[in-house]
Amino acid sequence: MEWIDLTLPIDDSYPSWPACPGFRLVSLTRISDGEPANNTCFEMYSHFGTHIDAPKHFVGDGISVDAIPLDTLIGPCRVYEIANKDTIRKPDLQSLNFDSIKRVLFKTANSNRIHDRIFHSDYVGLELGATEFLLSKGVEVVGTDYYSAAKYTEAAEVHRLWLGAGNIFLEGLDLSNVAPGCYQLVALPIKMADAEAAPARIILGKCTAEHEEE
Repeated sequence: MEWIDLTLPIDDSYPSWPACPGFRLVSLTRISDGEPANNTCFEMYSHFGTHIDAPKHFVGDGISVDAIPLDTLIGPCRVYEIANKDTIRKPDLQSLNFDSIKRVLFKTANSNRIHDRIFHSDYVGLELGATEFLLSKGVEVVGTDYYSAAKYTEAAEVHRLWLGAGNIFLEGLDLSNVAPGCYQLVALPIKMADAEAAPARIILGKCTAEHEEE
């Protein structure tokens, strides 16, 4: 199977959510300074770059990222392209097939600027009505190609609804080289105990016909 890496580089030149820290890599020892090895440490916002939001992000007693079942994060998924839109609304989704689909990734105009080194608050994200629709269809995992799956002005409301239902967001995906279709998803967060989110390595493999449904 050919795999596509959706993970952004963990690089301090990329933006973080406004007013939140980003990523900082600090050198502890360098071979070039005569030390026996190169060693570094880093500081990082848990929602920086490509990451996974667990219910605990907006639910006081919600599960943390290390407690998300692996069978939620691994399996068939569908990539849909929502083109020429400034927001993902319910009418944009009603013509799409969500039967037997637990995991959905949305490719939008965000993919054209996911590698920009500034934060765009006018990114394409889910409105509350679209989120309610996805819940009604039994979708459990949604991923998008910007640092939040939710519309900027409705970020708290959308997260509270989606994560409050025990569902998962995959955020900061690089879908620029991904065509719409059926794939196998592997989304593995760093196993940080009791954290509400964590950086993740997220990859897609093109699925065969027998893998299109679970």
